[in-house]
Amino acid sequence: MTCRTHVMCASAATLALTAPETPKLVIVSLMGSTIGSVLPDIDSYNSESNQILHKIFIITMLTIVGSIVIENIFNLDIYNYIAGKEKFHNIAITFVAFLLLSIYGSKTPHRSFMHSILAVILFYFVCSFSFPNIFVYCFTIGMISHIMLDLFNHKGIMLFYPFRKRMCFNLCSSNKVANKVLFCVFTVITLFELIMI
Repeated sequence: MTCRTHVMCASAATLALTAPETPKLVIVSLMGSTIGSVLPDIDSYNSESNQILHKIFIITMLTIVGSIVIENIFNLDIYNYIAGKEKFHNIAITFVAFLLLSIYGSKTPHRSFMHSILAVILFYFVCSFSFPNIFVYCFTIGMISHIMLDLFNHKGIMLFYPFRKRMCFNLCSSNKVANKVLFCVFTVITLFELIMI
């Protein structure tokens, strides 16, 4: 599936599963799910790699910048909520561990480590070291939704990495009609969920 479909699927799933009640929780939830939903494709190094990595970087930066702008307009105290009472060295350790896992993932074949249960568990553990539960939970929902969507693709994923067997439902191609339909469906669901908050 395309990047935007992964983001909308994660957003719809996150809002449905967490039911955030305040603007601050909505923003934190969507930040986590957006980053989690695009991260698995960091392992794509084929001809589209620059575009995919570029998109991941742009989406992550736009998420952070958008949150800062919203923070300044509405004064929701998002930064302090995410950083919490964690000491700087805890946040630094989390950042370094997250970066190392991401670098390792970027060097593995596409749809292998970064699309596995092992990656979800490791990233969950690393994020839970410093970030609030809601952010970690939504980040994890984003990663899981990405992996689940990619299971429908005919190329398959190494769900049980390091075992090499690829799994797939072989129902669609990643950039065809099914992708466009899913994007529209998840967008409508997300907008409906946002209106209902």
